[in-house]
Amino acid sequence: MVAQLTMAEQDADYQSGVAAIKAKDFNAAAETLSRVLERFVTTYHELAPECADVYMQYGLALLRDCEEREENANDPFGDAVPRELATGAVSEGAEGEGSSDKEPAIKEGGEGEEGGSAG
Repeated sequence: MVAQLTMAEQDADYQSGVAAIKAKDFNAAAETLSRVLERFVTTYHELAPECADVYMQYGLALLRDCEEREENANDPFGDAVPRELATGAVSEGAEGEGSSDKEPAIKEGGEGEEGGSAG
């Protein structure tokens, strides 16, 4: 038995909105699906079964967009600073390398200045 496509699944704009959700462009998905929903409600009626898929995908796009905005709102640096650097969550390998590189540079610089002023 072959599954039939719903009215929403046959709609190109609906498919575009679903693709935007998959691409994690939730704002664009919400805008596209909002227009699709308006058209479906006008055509079929607000509570028509034909609108169910559009309502669900539109709600999902709004939810994901809201979650994304909330996550970004809690990050005062946004994309300007890598999250690992902003939170101090540096990997152990990078932390160990940084401290070992800095120590010899300070010692060499300190010895060079002392040697230059003494001589």
